[in-house]
Amino acid sequence: MKKLPLTVLLILLGPVSAYIGMYSQITCKPSQAGFWIIIALGMAIGVSITLVVQRIKAKK
Repeated sequence: MKKLPLTVLLILLGPVSAYIGMYSQITCKPSQAGFWIIIALGMAIGVSITLVVQRIKAKK
């Protein structure tokens, strides 16, 4: 866990770049790929927050 900032950055990089690249084409219909990119972005943010919280708890 020494490289947590890099890990968090890599987890967020894929979904964020896909979201930025497809921003104009994203609609919120479940049949559209943009909907799933938003879901993946939310999951990536959740994983990143969980990693940071676990590291803070481990230091205590």
